[in-house]
Amino acid sequence: MSDRSSGRSLAREFALSVLFASQFHESGSADEIYGDLLRTLEPRGPIDEHAKRLIETVLLEREEIDAAISPALRGWSIDRLATVDRWVLRIGVCELLFFGEVPAGVVIDEAVELAKRFGGPRSGTFVNGVLDGVRRGKSSSALNDQSETA
Repeated sequence: MSDRSSGRSLAREFALSVLFASQFHESGSADEIYGDLLRTLEPRGPIDEHAKRLIETVLLEREEIDAAISPALRGWSIDRLATVDRWVLRIGVCELLFFGEVPAGVVIDEAVELAKRFGGPRSGTFVNGVLDGVRRGKSSSALNDQSETA
């Protein structure tokens, strides 16, 4: 079963909508926006569960996620990124760092598709490069951790 057919693609899109909207609603928390969108769009089952898990983890672990993104930006700060690109990267890095059940290649491909669909003309290429850099950094970090314990 592909990631698309499992509903995770829709869950990522839903999470992106909630996270994007949350920064523009001073009075509404991500939970309130999530609830409003949930009632409006009525996602069911795995879409709802994966979206909620993504939203909660991105918000809870945002500092660690941003810290993982920053070295891959090569001279840019995360605050200078286009809003959609920033949230797509956060969702992708969240899955890379905290959702081990999703293969890195799938995470990157899905994030690139989100960026192409909702970002600017070069967002897909940009997101691909940054997430690949984070993935490589994560791999070398894991190797360093293994060599320190050996």
